[in-house]
Amino acid sequence: MEFVGSTTNEGLSMVERMKLCNMVVEVTGKNGIVPGDATTYKYLEVSYVILRRWMRLYCKF
Repeated sequence: MEFVGSTTNEGLSMVERMKLCNMVVEVTGKNGIVPGDATTYKYLEVSYVILRRWMRLYCKF
């Protein structure tokens, strides 16, 4: 299932989008997709920064 439109692109946070995609399996769907937009890219940027900081602190090679 693909979720598009102003409701998903402008009205939902990333957590709400992830919940929506996870609920697809409850209606016998195989996967849920929400197209990327500015909210998605901002989430990925922040997640990457947090991951890099965590790796510097706790992963000693």
